[in-house]
Amino acid sequence: MNPTPLREGLFWFGTFVFSDGGRVIYFPGLRDHQLWTFAAGANGTIRQERFEVDHCSLDSSRATWHVTEQGSRRHIGTFRTEALGEGRVLWFGMAIASPDVLRPALKETLAKAAVPLNDAERRIAVALQAREGVVFNTLLVDQDHAPTAPGFMHFSVIVGPVGFAPYRGTQLAFPFGSPYINPPLANLTGIFLRSHRLSLPPYFDIEVVATTLPGAVTVPATFTSP
Repeated sequence: MNPTPLREGLFWFGTFVFSDGGRVIYFPGLRDHQLWTFAAGANGTIRQERFEVDHCSLDSSRATWHVTEQGSRRHIGTFRTEALGEGRVLWFGMAIASPDVLRPALKETLAKAAVPLNDAERRIAVALQAREGVVFNTLLVDQDHAPTAPGFMHFSVIVGPVGFAPYRGTQLAFPFGSPYINPPLANLTGIFLRSHRLSLPPYFDIEVVATTLPGAVTVPATFTSP
């Protein structure tokens, strides 16, 4: 049976979850498993590690975050966020080589999980309740002002208190100096941004700022820490 797309050209950016420990967790919607992770520090040195990214965790202090592998066995980094005022923090930037490195959104999705038989009904009810009232935003870039030269999509993720004022500054975790961007980003002028809001009252709001930047990403996806 061939899966039916929900809409042509519509992909999963990912899922945000609020944990019992007060962390905000992001599960990226990457289509393929990445068995290797490449990390580059400010000095440009690249470290290769057999590590499959499962999710990114913003710690309860909102001051640091890290990346965790499947099964939560290990994590990489204690990365800093950047304070943007009014309780907002810049969590991370994410650049993708093309939209199709993400999973396509399908009309039907089957979720499987191994759970104790005597607790299955309760867990199903909890999952359905969590889904009720959720807003499924569509993230867009400004196609009318996209670069005429080759470009890639970049997303800046900001977390703050419910109802925080949209961020209009320039600190957006763009991948300056990244060895995975070709050619390297120079001074950016005349780029157009689109802001999207996700809300989980009474806990937090998330602002995702999407844009198209010039050049190409040489790996499927990159994460940039502020």
